[in-house]
Amino acid sequence: MMYEKIVLTGGCFDILHIGHIKFLKKAKSFGDYLIVLLESDENIKKLKGKDKPIFSLKERITILKPIKYVDKIIVVAKNPTHETYLKLIKDCGED
Repeated sequence: MMYEKIVLTGGCFDILHIGHIKFLKKAKSFGDYLIVLLESDENIKKLKGKDKPIFSLKERITILKPIKYVDKIIVVAKNPTHETYLKLIKDCGED
């Protein structure tokens, strides 16, 4: 399916709150299709400490999926580099 404008955003989305919902709503307002790059549990541990995330990747996906602003979720691979993110961005434009 072709979309006029794809919007790409990302985050951990651990302990989802109203700020996250407002953020996703605003992101979706910039285009037709919102893709969320969701950080893996390993990446969150590296970024935020060994006691994080609170919710597992599977739980965070389950929580994000029904949000009407989110059209697609892509999990970011363990230990991403700048090139990882650039490839994800390029790949999103080819869907």
